[in-house]
Amino acid sequence: MILTVTIMSGLSGCHQASNHQNTAKKQKTPAGDHKQLWHRIRENYNIAPKASVEMNKQPQIEKYVKQYAEKEKTLNKMSTQATPYLYHIVEELEQREMPGELALLPMIESAFQPGATSNRGAAGLWQFIPSTGKYFGLKQNAWYDERRDIRTSTRAALDYLAFLHESFDHNWMLALAAYNAGEGTVRRAIQKNLKQGKPTSFWDLSLPKETREYVPKFLALAEVIAQPEKHDILLPEIENKPYFAPVLFNKTLNFQQAAHLANIHITELKRLNPGYKRHINTKASQEFLLPIANKAIFEYNFANKDKKGQI
Repeated sequence: MILTVTIMSGLSGCHQASNHQNTAKKQKTPAGDHKQLWHRIRENYNIAPKASVEMNKQPQIEKYVKQYAEKEKTLNKMSTQATPYLYHIVEELEQREMPGELALLPMIESAFQPGATSNRGAAGLWQFIPSTGKYFGLKQNAWYDERRDIRTSTRAALDYLAFLHESFDHNWMLALAAYNAGEGTVRRAIQKNLKQGKPTSFWDLSLPKETREYVPKFLALAEVIAQPEKHDILLPEIENKPYFAPVLFNKTLNFQQAAHLANIHITELKRLNPGYKRHINTKASQEFLLPIANKAIFEYNFANKDKKGQI
């Protein structure tokens, strides 16, 4: 299901990530010692444990847990689609000390398809609409859409989430609701409850149906990923190592040429560079993302063919 991000008003000074997340003091395994990325993500969980008391009272979470458990093939397909991108996202989250569960959010947003576009114009892994994307510095022109760029869209999404977490008194449930529905929608729901003397937790707010389902789905997904064996699911293994690396070049290249130089299929090149709206690069000093194993091949072939005037 592809969901949208809605721009909110009054966002001055919201680009810096908060450092208040993930304050647990438990001893953690060094990131490089994990063989599988799922283990690393689980160890950095910080939302679901704090929400566990509320979760036990919410039957809709268990409903979505059962739905995920019954759709192992769909879950595995999303996991496979996440493979090229997940390590980068986990690295970014850890640098910001943000919860590991947030690495799963693109499963809810786009099923880890950077080419995904919603009927509301949201695009990319993190499903930015044009206005929100522009506010968070994502360039969008006839040649390139940074909402689909793996690195820049992840940076913008984590900036946005960190801002929302700070804005809603370090409450991740409300921050996630605002990521889906917009900050203004959640604030109005909170103000309405305050005027009526009602509680203001996520579960007590009157929010759009999509948002009321969004947070329980996310928590259910985090539960299934945390304990796949409990739900009789076998997740595809994802190695805890970088998948891609940038390569710079100073010639006009199209995707076919770049894929040939890197000795990869053009589909793989497109998967790592979905921001390009036209499959040709017309500016000098540009870059592509390539599988790490193919970076040296590209650089060698590029240098030698350039000398021979073949590109």
